[in-house]
Amino acid sequence: MQTSLEEESKAREESLSTHENDIKIMEASLTKTVSEDMKSIKESGNECNRSIEERISAIKSSIESETRLTEDHIQNYQKILMDDIPKLDEKVRIISSEREIEEAAIVKKASEEIAAIQQQVSSERREREEKESNIFEMLKELTIKMEDEIDILKREREKSHETLANLLESTCLKLNAAVSI
Repeated sequence: MQTSLEEESKAREESLSTHENDIKIMEASLTKTVSEDMKSIKESGNECNRSIEERISAIKSSIESETRLTEDHIQNYQKILMDDIPKLDEKVRIISSEREIEEAAIVKKASEEIAAIQQQVSSERREREEKESNIFEMLKELTIKMEDEIDILKREREKSHETLANLLESTCLKLNAAVSI
């Protein structure tokens, strides 16, 4: 009878060990999934940053080339002004105004692109934060569920141990009674 009880106890311990191993495997799998999701989110953010930097670089390059062209125009006109000041004075004013309009258009375009990029970054940041929040909530729920399952298993094991102890005590009393007779 004691062998049967020991076997039952071992079987329950093995079952509990199997459950704990299953929980550890699920936890490892979930951790890996979360890690992969976090890596994907980071890579997405890095791609966005690279895209922003490329656009800003292109805008800067465009502004620099326009600035160089404008400076070249100004130098050429200064030489011409020395020869024909009255005629070229009006042309300089026209070119200067065109340059200002072009610069304003470039600045406006750059501002629009930067605003669009910032909005995209903000949107992706919110999505990433929501995903992180959802993952953390899922982890919390899973942890609570696992803790509840472990508590249930512990209570069942304690109950089984109490039942086993009561059976052993009852058996001992019966044996003592039988020996006394």
